[in-house]
Amino acid sequence: MFDVPDCECVILLRPTKSLSLYIQQSMRSMRINKNNPDKLAIIIDHVGNCFEHGLPDDTRNWTLKGKIKKSNEEKIRECPQCFAVIEPKIKFCPYCNYSFQKEIDELQKKQEKQLIEMELKEIEKKDIWKSKSFHFINKLNTLKDILSFVELKNYKPGVIYHQISTRPDIKITEDDLKQWQKLAGYKNKWWTHQTHLINQEV
Repeated sequence: MFDVPDCECVILLRPTKSLSLYIQQSMRSMRINKNNPDKLAIIIDHVGNCFEHGLPDDTRNWTLKGKIKKSNEEKIRECPQCFAVIEPKIKFCPYCNYSFQKEIDELQKKQEKQLIEMELKEIEKKDIWKSKSFHFINKLNTLKDILSFVELKNYKPGVIYHQISTRPDIKITEDDLKQWQKLAGYKNKWWTHQTHLINQEV
């Protein structure tokens, strides 16, 4: 068992997909030292494990339900001035005081632009669908698109069920089932009895 409270620095040279191994290696320099209460751990990560797992002392939700799908959210942020690795929401580097406000503003503008482009594509798609006949629904491969087409053309909800029951290739997510419930006016929690239909992750 490794127990050296005086250890203040570790160098990571071994890439790993194991979160537990990463935490074990990193925190060897973070053990409490009664003789040095102000100890500052230095972790030099040459293999980029921090980009895979985040900071070793991040708050994590542990579970016994098996693997959880990884979030696309930014885990860490690297300071371009001093190369320190810090939490993504911090606006100023605590080591060199570098301001991330420019990057934050650029990211917000990029996200807003992407949102506008998505909305325009959705509007354009619906404009095209307006002129399509009923049989066009057979060319739609996702429940999301089928729901949008049914709502746009004001078809009865039974059309949706017919498509689902005759076309096993249709991609279905949990959000689609909730939207189906809302569109058809079914009772609350109806979608929870249809989860066996889900074949796509959100």
